[in-house]
Amino acid sequence: MCEWFPILRGKYFTYTEYLFILTIVGFPVFSATSFSISKILNFLNRKKDRSLRLQSPESSGDEYYDSRTQDETISPTFRSISSEKQMLNPKPQPAGTPTVNFFNELGWFFASHWPGCFAVWSFLIPVWFAFILDYSIFLLRIRYRKKMDKLRLYTALQSKDKTEAYGRKVKPINSFYTKLTIFFTIFDILLHLLFTGFCVSSYQDYVGPIFGTASLSSTFTRYFQLPEFCPPGPPCHVYATLPEDTATSVFINVHTNEKYNVIGIEYELDHSSYESERDVKSQNSTSFKVAGTDRNGRRKLHHFYLDNLVPDSTYQLRIVYDGIVQHRTVYKTLPGQDSPRDVILVQGGDMGNTKATRDVTKATIAMNPDVLVLGGDLAYDNGMCECYFTWDYFLKDLEQVNEALGRLVPVIYSLGNHDAGIDEMNRRGGLEITEKGPFYMTYFPQHSRLSSRTKAILPEVPTFEERKSYHYHKIGKMLLFTLDSGYYSDLKEQALWMESILKDHLSWIKIALYHCPIYYACRDIAVKNHEVIDAQRKEWMPVFDDNKFMLAFENHEHYMKRTLSLRNDKYDSLGTVYIGNGQWGTYDHKNCKLYNETGVYESIQEVNHYWAVNISFNAGVVTNTPYDQDNKALLPPGIQRIDQYTMEDIKY
Repeated sequence: MCEWFPILRGKYFTYTEYLFILTIVGFPVFSATSFSISKILNFLNRKKDRSLRLQSPESSGDEYYDSRTQDETISPTFRSISSEKQMLNPKPQPAGTPTVNFFNELGWFFASHWPGCFAVWSFLIPVWFAFILDYSIFLLRIRYRKKMDKLRLYTALQSKDKTEAYGRKVKPINSFYTKLTIFFTIFDILLHLLFTGFCVSSYQDYVGPIFGTASLSSTFTRYFQLPEFCPPGPPCHVYATLPEDTATSVFINVHTNEKYNVIGIEYELDHSSYESERDVKSQNSTSFKVAGTDRNGRRKLHHFYLDNLVPDSTYQLRIVYDGIVQHRTVYKTLPGQDSPRDVILVQGGDMGNTKATRDVTKATIAMNPDVLVLGGDLAYDNGMCECYFTWDYFLKDLEQVNEALGRLVPVIYSLGNHDAGIDEMNRRGGLEITEKGPFYMTYFPQHSRLSSRTKAILPEVPTFEERKSYHYHKIGKMLLFTLDSGYYSDLKEQALWMESILKDHLSWIKIALYHCPIYYACRDIAVKNHEVIDAQRKEWMPVFDDNKFMLAFENHEHYMKRTLSLRNDKYDSLGTVYIGNGQWGTYDHKNCKLYNETGVYESIQEVNHYWAVNISFNAGVVTNTPYDQDNKALLPPGIQRIDQYTMEDIKY
């Protein structure tokens, strides 16, 4: 996002930090520029004034008042008083004085409001302290102008009773500055209200104003535009994410009002399918506080790790707190590795919160998916806690799938740059995960805790500090790796980790999910992202090629593409098919030249879409088909045979 930034090119700071740097550098630059323009114009005015005086036969140069006293700090009130004198002694007037004053005051505006930049992006100092600093600089400026205007008035008066005339003529000056102080006090308060707690989100149509793909809001505007998302009472969101063994375990995630510190869950097999005695189990939540949001976004996060479940079975879930059942829902576990049942994945990425997003999400209901597999750039909050509402609307969009199918459809996510709030292949290393986010990391646990001593998997919810941006999931006899394109984790580290997992799953189907493509459809974007492309080719492609990965889900680019089966960048009937590239509800890149000179692409299209991947263990094939928001197939199904992608003959 910030690759255009001079020298640093988006690699060293988060998006919030870049915007903060632009602001705190921009304000002094604008201030200095305005002051310089003011001084230059004032110099030109004085030069013109001297020329006019030399041309005036009545001018002695002594009595001419404006050229010596009317500079950029004189108020309009004082000019009206001095004009009375000039009516008696008309002289040539310097041109452009209002323009001089405009740039001078503009310079003071940027200078006095520089501390407010910290409040806009919630850095270092609180809002009230920034306001005091801004306002103090402003009051000093007003007092100085008032004092100078009074001094000039007293000096300019020529009446015999100078004190009496001064007392009479100073009243308009006092009145003017009193009104000016009241006006700018109100203006300063409104300015801080309008810009404090600033959020810059993308691809959403709920909060504005909207400029192109960017949506701007502040604490003040959100107060009027947004509802309270998690009021007291039933949960505001209930959704499922997956740990490693998806057949016997699941994370149930619940958002409630902040007053509920711990909640409970009751779960049991659905007895409409099983004839057995009721075995109701329960547990309390692992709960976390959410910080950094507005009042309308305050909440508590509650996570449940349900394990020892029966594969491919339906469970009744009841969320309990405040002494009553607050919410009822249904969850169906995924099949185990010996199950012949088909598994349907719906995959896509780069979503946002637009009408197109909601239309594509609604279209996926027809596929009756077992799992949603989403490849990053989900809510487009840009890693800003002030943009919390984008996740509420994102989750609300996915809830239409749950409601239509009558069950919680689990979701597997990978991390994108607009979720992490930082560019890929950045130089920062792992960023801290706190109560303020990034909310992608705090809202969605996707792996179990690991024993600090043995590194064994523990059936527990990981803390914020323990959460990783890459993980794996077993679905039937398919192994899905969710990878991080260099936002929080090193690519080589992930390659070594994949190999350590793969050696125990040689006969399994292997699929990878990540955000930045290895195969870009747009030449301009590929050139701009060459660093991550080269790194992923170096670290990940050998793992894909050597271990017969069947599919790679790519995103980020906002196009629809499918490659041929590839190994070492060349066609191979048993190679990996790369599909993507993330356009669930976002717009395509205008004026981007699509290219296929290498011939590796089967198809490239500019269209909002999702992919339906049907893993048929019984038939022994995997098909992948892209669909648009009207559920029209955009390509014929891509078909791969499962038995051709096993690795049982390989020895590690």
